[in-house]
Amino acid sequence: MTDKILFITLSNIGDCILSLPVLDALKENFTQAEITVLSGPRPQEIFQDNPNINKLIVFDKRSSIKEKIKLFNTLRKERFDMIIDLRNSFLGAILPAKYKISPFLDIPEHVKHMKQRHLFRLQSLSSKLKTSAAIRSSIYIKPEDEKYINNILKENNITGDDTIIIVAPGARSHIKRWGQDKFVELIPSLIREFGAKIILAGDKADAPNNKYIAGRLGHQVLDLSAKTNIAQLAALLKKSRLVITNDSAILHMAGYLDIPTLAIFGPTNEIKYGPWPGVSSIVKKDIFCRPCEKAQCKFGTLKCLQLIGAEDVLKQARSLLAHNPEPTAYNQKGDLERILIVRTDRIGDVLLSTPVIKAFRDNYPHAYIAMMVSPYGKSVVEDNPYLDEVIVYDKDAKHKSWPRSLKFARNLKKKKFDVAVILHPTNRVHLVTFFAGIPRRVGYDRKLSFLLTDRIRHTKQSGQKHESEYALDLARYLGVEPKDKNIFLSVKPALEERVAELLKEEGAGRSDKLL
Repeated sequence: MTDKILFITLSNIGDCILSLPVLDALKENFTQAEITVLSGPRPQEIFQDNPNINKLIVFDKRSSIKEKIKLFNTLRKERFDMIIDLRNSFLGAILPAKYKISPFLDIPEHVKHMKQRHLFRLQSLSSKLKTSAAIRSSIYIKPEDEKYINNILKENNITGDDTIIIVAPGARSHIKRWGQDKFVELIPSLIREFGAKIILAGDKADAPNNKYIAGRLGHQVLDLSAKTNIAQLAALLKKSRLVITNDSAILHMAGYLDIPTLAIFGPTNEIKYGPWPGVSSIVKKDIFCRPCEKAQCKFGTLKCLQLIGAEDVLKQARSLLAHNPEPTAYNQKGDLERILIVRTDRIGDVLLSTPVIKAFRDNYPHAYIAMMVSPYGKSVVEDNPYLDEVIVYDKDAKHKSWPRSLKFARNLKKKKFDVAVILHPTNRVHLVTFFAGIPRRVGYDRKLSFLLTDRIRHTKQSGQKHESEYALDLARYLGVEPKDKNIFLSVKPALEERVAELLKEEGAGRSDKLL
């Protein structure tokens, strides 16, 4: 029989929330047990008013040796039957107890998400333990917390009938934060499309970031950063239709509370820390170096976040609000994460190939998609919103010699593409993609085609299809069915204004017919 349990939490708020399902499982399996929680200073708010916890001990891991010895003696006198130490601390190692989780426990490879890894550690004590607690009560919301949030919403004319979207632009680490100006671009679209009421959330550290966004958008948003405690924030999240957040504590709190969540991921690993199962989705750009899980970007660019556009996030928000989310992609085996489309011939042919770009983006929304073109083809696709990068291969000048082409291939290899889709066969392109070590190279059975891994029959000479359809056949070969076959050319507003000025100078009016 287990009468007394010591639960040692993790240090950060987000990590601590990931461990709460273990606490719920303990309460469900040992209904009569007294539970003592040992918490660090930052996450103590989660536990301090929870009536389901018998005792809370707050302890800073940076305390002196003398204070640590004093704590050890205090806890030893409690004579705990079970110690659940998810921090692998010295206390968990040396305190006596009948049941303890081994710090050397071997967790299977298929158990990836941190929430599931914590539950697996608990279940290692006994396969009979239930680890799918139906009631999530470890974030306790008092009536006064609920009242506080209701009053704020009422004062700002926000009702239960409104589409409330919580936006959390902050994160403890700067490498996890999507750009402030990207949020400024995204939020008006959410308001325009869904009539949403936007509330900015976060703690004191997030306040400057949120203040900048609120300052740019004015009355369009309600900024509640640093104006709620954890319980009040939980009460606020439960009012929302959707939470849009970086990899942060708010992401995990929304997951714990089972609220639809859209998470923006940069260098951190969504397999470990992504949205919880439920109505959720992620937005990411799988450039060759992510997820690096490093504290600093070694290239100094943080492109994995910078390449995520407001339209990428808006698209996922539409799906979630329509209750039709795309599956949360956790790099399942077989997914294409980095795709290279190759078309190095004429401008018109590059333009006719743009439906292929859109088809891959629709089928692989999180992938990193690049296009390799000639210098004169660059202008056709450089502003295409479905591409993450345009790579110029200049076989007539810069890369004319074979040594320079091989150097180009070595640089291309560093980008770690999974597949190259070669829409127009040339000897040079087949050689370059071969020496770039791209594992899968798909193209036509012409021009050194033995260098390809996948070849389809070249029948363009028969003229049975439009050129855009021939290009799409290569996408179809990879199981990518186009939803939109229209060609696409992005025209910048500045160019439209320039053309309007030229026409005006020549005396052409808006109502004139131009030939």
